[in-house]
Amino acid sequence: MIFNDEQVVKIRELFRQIQTEIYGLDRADLTAITLVPAETNLKEWIRSYVYKYVTEVGYAKFVSDYAEDLPPVARFLQAKAVEIKTIADSYSFSEQELNEWLAIGTRIDTAEAETAKAKIDEKVDETILKGDAEAGFQGLINNANVTMYVPPVGADSGTVLKGRDLAGVTATIQGMIDAQKTLAANDAGKATVKADSLLLAPADYAYIATTPINANNSTTMLEWLKKTFPQIVTWAEVEELHNASASGDKDRAVLYKKDRKCVAYLLPLPLRQKQAQERALHCRVPCHARCGGTIFKNLKSVIYA
Repeated sequence: MIFNDEQVVKIRELFRQIQTEIYGLDRADLTAITLVPAETNLKEWIRSYVYKYVTEVGYAKFVSDYAEDLPPVARFLQAKAVEIKTIADSYSFSEQELNEWLAIGTRIDTAEAETAKAKIDEKVDETILKGDAEAGFQGLINNANVTMYVPPVGADSGTVLKGRDLAGVTATIQGMIDAQKTLAANDAGKATVKADSLLLAPADYAYIATTPINANNSTTMLEWLKKTFPQIVTWAEVEELHNASASGDKDRAVLYKKDRKCVAYLLPLPLRQKQAQERALHCRVPCHARCGGTIFKNLKSVIYA
Protein backbone atom coordinates (compact mmCIF):
# COMPACT_ATOMS: atom_id res chain seq x y z
CA MET A 1 0.00 0.00 0.00
CA ILE A 2 1.25 3.48 -0.86
CA PHE A 3 -0.35 6.55 0.71
CA ASN A 4 0.98 10.10 0.61
CA ASP A 5 1.84 12.00 3.78
CA GLU A 6 -1.52 13.76 3.96
CA GLN A 7 -3.38 10.48 3.60
CA VAL A 8 -1.22 8.82 6.26
CA VAL A 9 -2.10 11.62 8.72
CA LYS A 10 -5.82 11.17 7.99
CA ILE A 11 -5.63 7.39 8.35
CA ARG A 12 -3.82 7.66 11.70
CA GLU A 13 -6.51 10.06 12.93
CA LEU A 14 -9.17 7.59 11.77
CA PHE A 15 -7.56 4.79 13.78
CA ARG A 16 -7.30 7.02 16.86
CA GLN A 17 -11.01 7.80 16.64
CA ILE A 18 -11.89 4.12 16.26
CA GLN A 19 -9.72 3.19 19.22
CA THR A 20 -11.37 5.89 21.36
CA GLU A 21 -14.79 4.53 20.45
CA ILE A 22 -13.78 0.95 21.16
CA TYR A 23 -12.28 1.76 24.57
CA GLY A 24 -15.58 3.33 25.57
CA LEU A 25 -17.71 0.26 24.80
CA ASP A 26 -19.33 -1.55 27.73
CA ARG A 27 -18.34 -5.08 28.69
CA ALA A 28 -21.86 -6.35 28.04
CA ASP A 29 -23.00 -9.56 29.76
CA LEU A 30 -19.61 -10.19 31.35
CA THR A 31 -19.71 -10.70 35.10
CA ALA A 32 -16.34 -11.79 36.49
CA ILE A 33 -15.10 -8.32 37.41
CA THR A 34 -18.30 -7.73 39.41
CA LEU A 35 -17.83 -10.96 41.39
CA VAL A 36 -14.09 -10.77 42.10
CA PRO A 37 -12.27 -7.70 43.45
CA ALA A 38 -9.34 -6.37 41.43
CA GLU A 39 -5.79 -6.42 42.74
CA THR A 40 -4.80 -2.77 42.58
CA ASN A 41 -1.61 -0.86 41.79
CA LEU A 42 -0.33 -3.34 39.22
CA LYS A 43 2.12 -2.00 36.67
CA GLU A 44 1.04 -2.97 33.18
CA TRP A 45 4.51 -4.23 32.29
CA ILE A 46 5.00 -6.68 35.20
CA ARG A 47 5.89 -10.23 34.12
CA SER A 48 4.87 -11.89 37.39
CA TYR A 49 3.10 -11.02 40.63
CA VAL A 50 4.19 -12.24 44.05
CA TYR A 51 1.67 -12.30 46.89
CA LYS A 52 1.63 -13.69 50.41
CA TYR A 53 -0.70 -16.40 51.56
CA VAL A 54 -1.36 -15.75 55.27
CA THR A 55 -2.50 -18.09 58.02
CA GLU A 56 -2.92 -16.75 61.56
CA VAL A 57 -3.19 -18.82 64.74
CA GLY A 58 -3.62 -17.85 68.37
CA TYR A 59 -5.90 -15.53 70.33
CA ALA A 60 -5.83 -12.62 72.79
CA LYS A 61 -7.31 -12.51 76.32
CA PHE A 62 -7.63 -10.23 79.36
CA VAL A 63 -4.71 -10.50 81.80
CA SER A 64 -3.61 -8.92 85.04
CA ASP A 65 -0.92 -6.22 85.15
CA TYR A 66 1.90 -8.64 85.98
CA ALA A 67 0.64 -11.67 84.06
CA GLU A 68 3.17 -13.99 82.45
CA ASP A 69 0.80 -16.31 80.60
CA LEU A 70 0.39 -14.16 77.48
CA PRO A 71 -1.10 -16.29 74.68
CA PRO A 72 1.29 -16.72 71.79
CA VAL A 73 0.20 -15.91 68.27
CA ALA A 74 1.86 -16.79 65.00
CA ARG A 75 1.52 -15.82 61.36
CA PHE A 76 2.72 -18.13 58.64
CA LEU A 77 3.63 -16.42 55.39
CA GLN A 78 4.09 -18.24 52.14
CA ALA A 79 5.06 -16.32 49.04
CA LYS A 80 3.47 -17.40 45.78
CA ALA A 81 4.28 -16.12 42.31
CA VAL A 82 1.87 -15.90 39.39
CA GLU A 83 3.07 -15.28 35.86
CA ILE A 84 1.28 -12.52 33.97
CA LYS A 85 0.51 -13.55 30.39
CA THR A 86 -0.66 -11.75 27.26
CA ILE A 87 -4.02 -12.21 25.55
CA ALA A 88 -4.07 -10.90 21.98
CA ASP A 89 -6.03 -10.63 18.75
CA SER A 90 -6.29 -8.12 15.90
CA TYR A 91 -8.57 -6.48 13.38
CA SER A 92 -7.87 -5.14 9.89
CA PHE A 93 -8.98 -2.71 7.22
CA SER A 94 -8.29 -3.45 3.57
CA GLU A 95 -6.55 -1.06 1.21
CA GLN A 96 -9.80 -0.70 -0.74
CA GLU A 97 -11.78 0.27 2.38
CA LEU A 98 -9.21 2.93 3.27
CA ASN A 99 -9.07 4.28 -0.28
CA GLU A 100 -12.84 4.52 -0.41
CA TRP A 101 -12.91 6.33 2.93
CA LEU A 102 -10.21 8.77 1.75
CA ALA A 103 -11.97 9.43 -1.54
CA ILE A 104 -15.60 9.89 -0.52
CA GLY A 105 -15.66 9.74 3.26
CA THR A 106 -17.60 6.46 3.49
CA ARG A 107 -18.01 5.39 7.11
CA ILE A 108 -15.59 2.65 8.02
CA ASP A 109 -17.28 -0.45 9.44
CA THR A 110 -15.95 -0.87 13.00
CA ALA A 111 -17.62 -4.24 13.62
CA GLU A 112 -14.29 -6.12 13.54
CA ALA A 113 -12.73 -3.64 15.96
CA GLU A 114 -15.66 -4.07 18.34
CA THR A 115 -15.38 -7.84 18.05
CA ALA A 116 -11.64 -7.72 18.76
CA LYS A 117 -12.31 -5.89 22.03
CA ALA A 118 -15.22 -8.17 22.91
CA LYS A 119 -13.15 -11.34 22.40
CA ILE A 120 -10.39 -10.07 24.70
CA ASP A 121 -12.97 -9.06 27.31
CA GLU A 122 -14.59 -12.50 27.07
CA LYS A 123 -11.24 -14.27 27.49
CA VAL A 124 -10.40 -12.13 30.52
CA ASP A 125 -13.82 -12.86 32.02
CA GLU A 126 -13.47 -16.58 31.40
CA THR A 127 -9.96 -16.66 32.89
CA ILE A 128 -11.03 -14.87 36.07
CA LEU A 129 -13.90 -17.31 36.58
CA LYS A 130 -12.55 -20.60 35.19
CA GLY A 131 -8.83 -20.07 34.74
CA ASP A 132 -7.02 -21.41 31.69
CA ALA A 133 -5.41 -24.84 31.67
CA GLU A 134 -3.04 -24.03 28.83
CA ALA A 135 -1.84 -20.83 30.51
CA GLY A 136 -1.66 -22.54 33.92
CA PHE A 137 -4.31 -20.37 35.61
CA GLN A 138 -7.09 -21.44 37.95
CA GLY A 139 -10.19 -19.32 38.39
CA LEU A 140 -12.65 -18.41 41.11
CA ILE A 141 -14.81 -21.50 40.59
CA ASN A 142 -12.25 -24.25 40.01
CA ASN A 143 -9.24 -23.84 42.28
CA ALA A 144 -8.00 -27.33 43.14
CA ASN A 145 -6.98 -26.25 46.65
CA VAL A 146 -10.41 -25.00 47.77
CA THR A 147 -12.22 -27.20 50.32
CA MET A 148 -15.26 -29.10 49.02
CA TYR A 149 -18.45 -29.33 51.07
CA VAL A 150 -20.69 -32.31 50.27
CA PRO A 151 -24.38 -31.50 50.88
CA PRO A 152 -26.54 -34.01 52.75
CA VAL A 153 -28.08 -36.82 50.72
CA GLY A 154 -31.28 -35.85 48.97
CA ALA A 155 -30.28 -33.29 46.36
CA ASP A 156 -31.46 -33.79 42.79
CA SER A 157 -28.71 -35.58 40.85
CA GLY A 158 -26.24 -33.14 39.39
CA THR A 159 -27.38 -30.06 41.30
CA VAL A 160 -26.86 -28.51 44.72
CA LEU A 161 -30.33 -27.11 45.46
CA LYS A 162 -32.77 -27.90 42.65
CA GLY A 163 -35.58 -30.25 43.66
CA ARG A 164 -35.23 -29.78 47.41
CA ASP A 165 -37.91 -28.39 49.68
CA LEU A 166 -37.28 -25.26 51.71
CA ALA A 167 -35.85 -27.20 54.64
CA GLY A 168 -33.41 -29.02 52.37
CA VAL A 169 -32.32 -25.84 50.59
CA THR A 170 -31.86 -24.04 53.90
CA ALA A 171 -29.88 -26.94 55.37
CA THR A 172 -27.55 -27.03 52.36
CA ILE A 173 -26.77 -23.31 52.51
CA GLN A 174 -26.39 -23.40 56.28
CA GLY A 175 -24.07 -26.38 55.87
CA MET A 176 -21.85 -24.41 53.48
CA ILE A 177 -21.78 -21.45 55.86
CA ASP A 178 -20.92 -23.66 58.83
CA ALA A 179 -18.23 -25.50 56.86
CA GLN A 180 -16.56 -22.22 55.87
CA LYS A 181 -16.72 -20.88 59.42
CA THR A 182 -15.19 -24.09 60.77
CA LEU A 183 -12.46 -23.95 58.16
CA ALA A 184 -11.59 -20.37 59.13
CA ALA A 185 -11.87 -20.89 62.91
CA ASN A 186 -9.01 -19.78 65.15
CA ASP A 187 -7.83 -21.52 68.30
CA ALA A 188 -10.75 -20.00 70.21
CA GLY A 189 -13.20 -21.49 67.70
CA LYS A 190 -14.20 -18.17 66.14
CA ALA A 191 -14.13 -17.69 62.38
CA THR A 192 -11.41 -15.26 61.34
CA VAL A 193 -13.18 -14.52 58.05
CA LYS A 194 -16.84 -14.99 57.11
CA ALA A 195 -18.11 -15.52 53.58
CA ASP A 196 -20.56 -12.98 52.20
CA SER A 197 -21.23 -14.11 48.60
CA LEU A 198 -22.93 -17.16 47.10
CA LEU A 199 -22.72 -18.12 43.43
CA LEU A 200 -25.05 -20.72 41.97
CA ALA A 201 -25.44 -22.55 38.68
CA PRO A 202 -28.41 -21.47 36.51
CA ALA A 203 -30.62 -24.46 37.41
CA ASP A 204 -30.16 -23.94 41.15
CA TYR A 205 -30.56 -20.16 41.01
CA ALA A 206 -33.67 -20.34 38.83
CA TYR A 207 -35.17 -22.94 41.16
CA ILE A 208 -34.86 -20.89 44.34
CA ALA A 209 -35.77 -17.64 42.53
CA THR A 210 -39.07 -19.01 41.18
CA THR A 211 -40.20 -21.62 43.72
CA PRO A 212 -42.58 -20.48 46.50
CA ILE A 213 -41.63 -21.47 50.03
CA ASN A 214 -44.89 -23.44 50.30
CA ALA A 215 -48.28 -23.83 48.66
CA ASN A 216 -49.83 -21.12 50.84
CA ASN A 217 -47.13 -18.46 50.51
CA SER A 218 -45.98 -16.84 47.25
CA THR A 219 -42.71 -15.66 48.78
CA THR A 220 -39.94 -17.30 46.78
CA MET A 221 -37.21 -19.35 48.37
CA LEU A 222 -34.65 -16.76 47.31
CA GLU A 223 -36.55 -13.92 48.98
CA TRP A 224 -36.86 -16.00 52.13
CA LEU A 225 -33.19 -17.04 52.07
CA LYS A 226 -31.97 -13.45 51.74
CA LYS A 227 -33.82 -12.58 54.95
CA THR A 228 -32.72 -15.76 56.70
CA PHE A 229 -29.02 -15.32 55.80
CA PRO A 230 -28.44 -11.54 55.87
CA GLN A 231 -24.67 -12.11 56.03
CA ILE A 232 -24.83 -13.27 52.39
CA VAL A 233 -25.03 -9.94 50.55
CA THR A 234 -24.35 -11.25 47.04
CA TRP A 235 -26.52 -13.94 45.46
CA ALA A 236 -25.64 -14.47 41.80
CA GLU A 237 -26.27 -16.85 38.94
CA VAL A 238 -23.10 -17.89 37.12
CA GLU A 239 -23.49 -19.88 33.93
CA GLU A 240 -19.98 -21.34 34.18
CA LEU A 241 -20.98 -23.25 37.33
CA HIS A 242 -23.07 -25.65 35.25
CA ASN A 243 -21.17 -28.97 35.19
CA ALA A 244 -18.23 -27.26 36.91
CA SER A 245 -17.50 -30.20 39.21
CA ALA A 246 -14.20 -32.01 38.91
CA SER A 247 -16.00 -34.87 37.17
CA GLY A 248 -17.64 -32.43 34.76
CA ASP A 249 -21.17 -33.80 35.24
CA LYS A 250 -22.45 -31.92 38.29
CA ASP A 251 -23.16 -28.29 39.03
CA ARG A 252 -21.13 -26.40 41.61
CA ALA A 253 -21.88 -23.68 44.15
CA VAL A 254 -19.28 -21.24 45.50
CA LEU A 255 -19.47 -19.51 48.87
CA TYR A 256 -16.72 -16.96 49.49
CA LYS A 257 -15.66 -13.64 50.99
CA LYS A 258 -15.68 -11.00 48.27
CA ASP A 259 -12.72 -9.06 49.58
CA ARG A 260 -9.39 -8.23 47.96
CA LYS A 261 -7.58 -9.53 51.07
CA CYS A 262 -9.10 -12.98 50.36
CA VAL A 263 -9.47 -13.30 46.59
CA ALA A 264 -8.57 -11.00 43.70
CA TYR A 265 -8.03 -10.99 39.97
CA LEU A 266 -4.85 -9.81 38.24
CA LEU A 267 -5.38 -7.59 35.21
CA PRO A 268 -2.46 -5.18 34.84
CA LEU A 269 -3.57 -4.22 31.31
CA PRO A 270 -7.28 -4.53 30.45
CA LEU A 271 -6.89 -3.55 26.78
CA ARG A 272 -4.35 -1.84 24.56
CA GLN A 273 -4.50 -1.23 20.81
CA LYS A 274 -1.25 -0.62 18.99
CA GLN A 275 -0.66 1.53 15.92
CA ALA A 276 -1.95 0.09 12.65
CA GLN A 277 0.65 -2.01 10.85
CA GLU A 278 0.77 -2.07 7.06
CA ARG A 279 0.64 -5.51 5.49
CA ALA A 280 0.43 -6.58 1.83
CA LEU A 281 -3.07 -5.32 1.08
CA HIS A 282 -4.42 -4.32 4.48
CA CYS A 283 -3.66 -2.47 7.73
CA ARG A 284 -3.74 -4.65 10.84
CA VAL A 285 -4.34 -3.29 14.36
CA PRO A 286 -2.95 -5.55 17.13
CA CYS A 287 -4.94 -5.64 20.40
CA HIS A 288 -3.74 -7.13 23.66
CA ALA A 289 -4.38 -7.41 27.38
CA ARG A 290 -2.32 -8.84 30.24
CA CYS A 291 -3.91 -11.13 32.80
CA GLY A 292 -2.89 -13.38 35.67
CA GLY A 293 -6.19 -15.04 36.52
CA THR A 294 -7.55 -15.19 40.07
CA ILE A 295 -5.40 -15.49 43.18
CA PHE A 296 -6.55 -16.82 46.55
CA LYS A 297 -4.82 -15.05 49.42
CA ASN A 298 -6.96 -16.85 51.99
CA LEU A 299 -8.21 -20.29 50.97
CA LYS A 300 -10.22 -20.50 54.19
CA SER A 301 -12.53 -17.80 52.90
CA VAL A 302 -13.91 -20.06 50.15
CA ILE A 303 -16.03 -23.24 50.07
CA TYR A 304 -17.27 -25.21 47.06
CA ALA A 305 -20.30 -27.52 47.08
